[in-house]
Amino acid sequence: MSVKLLIIDDEPEILFLLNQRAQAYNMACELELTGEAGVKSAKTKNPDIILLDLMLPGISGIDVIKLLRSDSITKNIPIIMLSAVGQQSVKNECIVAGANAYFTKGDDLEGLFDLVNQFLATK
Repeated sequence: MSVKLLIIDDEPEILFLLNQRAQAYNMACELELTGEAGVKSAKTKNPDIILLDLMLPGISGIDVIKLLRSDSITKNIPIIMLSAVGQQSVKNECIVAGANAYFTKGDDLEGLFDLVNQFLATK
């Protein structure tokens, strides 16, 4: 069975890059540009893990986490928050909201997918 990865990011270039990398790991991707679409996709597609951008148009990544954690269908899906912001206070806010991990955009993508694989190994 293939791993299902949901990527929610409003930057098409980031979606493309992450999708390409995920395919190299034989992961099937669902791509969404908004938090609203991401929440709907999470409820209907049942992904194994979610990569979620912090700053989205409409509802923020923090609000997406809260919506996903409050729903019985999506509450246990691991969420890795992605952001260009590397401040510890922002990382802490994401973890407190319910993210399982925080990854700074621009860091090594191999490191991100190592993190993804760590969560998948514990499922």
